[in-house]
Amino acid sequence: MTIAADQEKQRIANEGNDDAGNGNEPNSNEGSVGTKKLDLCDLFKASHRLRDTNEWINSSCQEKHEMMVGVRDEAALSGTPLSAEELSIKCLGESKTKNYIRGLGNGPKPSTYLSKSNSQSAARQDQLQKLQHELDLIREEQRREREEEKTRRKEEKTRREEEKTQREEEQRQHEEEQRRREEKYEEEKRRWEETQRRQDEERSILLKEMEGRRFNGVSCRMLVIDYED
Repeated sequence: MTIAADQEKQRIANEGNDDAGNGNEPNSNEGSVGTKKLDLCDLFKASHRLRDTNEWINSSCQEKHEMMVGVRDEAALSGTPLSAEELSIKCLGESKTKNYIRGLGNGPKPSTYLSKSNSQSAARQDQLQKLQHELDLIREEQRREREEEKTRRKEEKTRREEEKTQREEEQRQHEEEQRRREEKYEEEKRRWEETQRRQDEERSILLKEMEGRRFNGVSCRMLVIDYED
């Protein structure tokens, strides 16, 4: 390594030593290189590489950076991304002086930041719980209304089926009554016709008898007249 590299290493180490008590970081808390805004991993990388060779100050810095990237990406994939402070504490540990957050430079103090974050998180959690409770009530009300509507439709269907059954039974009784009336009418008609037929036969026989009697009477008179002559 060149003398210039050694000097740069010493300068960054003096400015960015995470265990120093002066609370200063190698880079400012704005976390930018040029005009590009960086996250904690990028800030750590920018502040722990040599400017002229772009090499890591030491292998420990490289290992810490790789661990930070891995933890950050894993948390993001799990759906619970870590904040810069959480990532710093998890990978770099808390500062011994407790007056700044490692890797963030002269940024928010941990006690203030965490207190505010916890307060905001608690408020969000309360709001989410309240919204969830209201949503549960709405869903329960909708479920109850659906059940009532389902029951009402079922009762309406049952009532209509009963009415239909009753109408069909009344129709069946009416048809049965009509059929009995028709049968009775046909039976009476048959009897009447039978009676008429017998009467006609009896009348015909009577007429024949009467005709026979008249014929016999005329014949007798004619025989008497012939005898007298």
